[in-house]
Amino acid sequence: MMTSLNSFDRLDPAIRHYIYDQGWQALRPIQETAIRMVMETDQNLVLASPTASGKTEAAYLPAISTMDWGEGSVRILTLSPLIALINDQFKRIHDLCRHLDIPVVAWHGEASSAKKKRILERPAGIVIMTPESLEAMLDLHPERADRLFSGLEWVLVDEVHSFLGTARGVQVRSLLARLMSRIPARPRYIGMSATLARDNIGEVKAFFPSDVPTRILMDSQQREIEADLFLYREEEDLVDGTAGGFHEDAGDRLLDGVFDCLKQENLLIFPNSRKKVEETADGLKRRARREGMDVAIFAHHSSVEKALREEVEAFVKQPNRPFAICATSTLELGIDIGSVDAVVQVEAPPSAISLSQRLGRSGREEVFDPIAGKMKPQPARLHFFASRDEAFLQGVAALDMVRTGELDGTAPLAKPYDVLAHQVLALILERSGMTLSEIFALPERIPALSFASRADLEDLLDFFLDRDYIEILPGQEEEAIIGLAGEKIVGSRDFYALFQAENDYEVVHGKDRVGRLPLSPDLQVGSRFLLTARVWEVTEILDRTRKILVKPASQGKGPTFGGQGMEVSGRLRRRMVQILRNPPEDILSRPDFHEAFRRMAEKYPAPTYIQAHETGEGGVKLALFIGTAMERTLYLQLLAMVPDSPNGILWNAGQGTMEGPALGQALSFLRRDLMDRGTLDRTGVRDLLEENEPLRNRLLTGVKYAFLLPIRLQVDFILDNLCEDGLEDLLVDFWGEGPGSC
Repeated sequence: MMTSLNSFDRLDPAIRHYIYDQGWQALRPIQETAIRMVMETDQNLVLASPTASGKTEAAYLPAISTMDWGEGSVRILTLSPLIALINDQFKRIHDLCRHLDIPVVAWHGEASSAKKKRILERPAGIVIMTPESLEAMLDLHPERADRLFSGLEWVLVDEVHSFLGTARGVQVRSLLARLMSRIPARPRYIGMSATLARDNIGEVKAFFPSDVPTRILMDSQQREIEADLFLYREEEDLVDGTAGGFHEDAGDRLLDGVFDCLKQENLLIFPNSRKKVEETADGLKRRARREGMDVAIFAHHSSVEKALREEVEAFVKQPNRPFAICATSTLELGIDIGSVDAVVQVEAPPSAISLSQRLGRSGREEVFDPIAGKMKPQPARLHFFASRDEAFLQGVAALDMVRTGELDGTAPLAKPYDVLAHQVLALILERSGMTLSEIFALPERIPALSFASRADLEDLLDFFLDRDYIEILPGQEEEAIIGLAGEKIVGSRDFYALFQAENDYEVVHGKDRVGRLPLSPDLQVGSRFLLTARVWEVTEILDRTRKILVKPASQGKGPTFGGQGMEVSGRLRRRMVQILRNPPEDILSRPDFHEAFRRMAEKYPAPTYIQAHETGEGGVKLALFIGTAMERTLYLQLLAMVPDSPNGILWNAGQGTMEGPALGQALSFLRRDLMDRGTLDRTGVRDLLEENEPLRNRLLTGVKYAFLLPIRLQVDFILDNLCEDGLEDLLVDFWGEGPGSC
């Protein structure tokens, strides 16, 4: 019997009939509240609720109940960050809407052209698309957007937290503002998120281009977490020097531990890189073969061929034999991947919010709680494995933050000049030309671009003209059109995406595509590597067609992938120092963990977030508990002190350390400069960045459209987006407690 009659009775009768047919016992709390807010207010909503709590239905049920079901316009537009998420969501929404005779179309690069054509001919219902597909539509066929969305009533943004603090999120905000400028409709907005940090509430409230206020509906219910922690430590002089790496013996024992868990449970395993994904999957496969265990083991990441990734996703939704999926963040978002019993985190997660998202993949099924008299989600199960003391401490700190609900938010991009440059070209393309006065008015018209000053746009347009990205047509009002060099940029199929597409070669076995890899020096004919948890031998490399031909082999190693390292949260790193001084009781109850914390307490005796150790050569090494952005800020300040020694300071972002022959001198200079001025001077850093192109390029790796920016805007981008304020206070604390020689 339906218990939440007030909210339930507000739904359209056809939807109520569907719910009865599905045998729902009651609406979920987030659904009840969302229905009431949709029906009683005109506000926009953000539904922040744990994984598998019914957010998708909480958004769609009231939106469909209030929309015009007739033809003439798409009524609901949903933006989703991943094609896999769209396909997953499409199946759930299509099942509901086919009973209501409401068309639902997935619109992305891999979707059916016939279905797109039909909805263009008879606009109606719901369209689910990626931001890149909306960008392409507005840029190349804006008349389609006019036709499809003229009567748009709702815009839903799935996994809205994944867009916060990213260039792609700024692009989404710009796209929505551009769409609203084209259509008469003024839709309402609903965002959905399983892991919204409280620090990001202000940013998400300003996400939608609407004068109507946004209300956050946050389900504060905390899922129970059952966690097992494992530390397989080798002596520090036996551990290799790579970020997150481990000695072979430690790695073998760690994989033995993971395999022991696999004997009991279906696992979703998160190593911290594509290379570790492949090596972990291969190591587990070897153990399964050795013990004759019938278990399916997969590797899932962005370099694996799409069809193979989809096979994995389909396999685990069926009641098949036991399985393990080793994955990167490709499976971190809300894709339903079936009966995962537990999540395995191999080495430390980069943030608490990332660990929380990963934990949401396990225990999705609900069970009846006889005491509470209602259905409750199963506990999330975690097995955390580390091979270094510091990685173990970081994992313990992340777990503590998840349990206490203190998720580390993502800092918003202050001045995303790369998005500004991209959107200026995109708008010129969309409109087949823009007057200069229209371009200078963009910060007022598009809130996502409001950070740009007149001087910024003048510098950008001068650079575009100099590089022939645009041309200026003379006339009463000067008009910018795409130039010859700009045609090559906007004509690329990759133009619509703000994320960096790697320049990879296609890996081919016979007629089958296996995946994609960068052509690194260690890939040559005869070399062997792991991909899709299988070993391949290179038989031929075809540079003209950018293909690597392979055949099956035995015994290989993980390949070298491109891409940036992970940005580690500053709040998480700072929590490590706090946890070290006040360990959780379950840590103190384990002798091996207690000993690990004792070792670290001796190694890091000060309560400061920057600590110094003397090295054997009379130098100094810094241990940094401040996060990647603040580490980058310190690194640049120190380099500016010794500009003639560019290789004299070595920064290991993965482990949060700095050392090198020039570090001691740079610290002395920086301390004197801070004492003289009372604040840090960024002039030297700006000069360093302006004069050092290789350093700029290294810092801007992964910023796809950095090449569209003049040097001044590149430097501003680094200082305003990749660095962090507050270093002075950290240094004062460090020098107040640390060794005077530093």
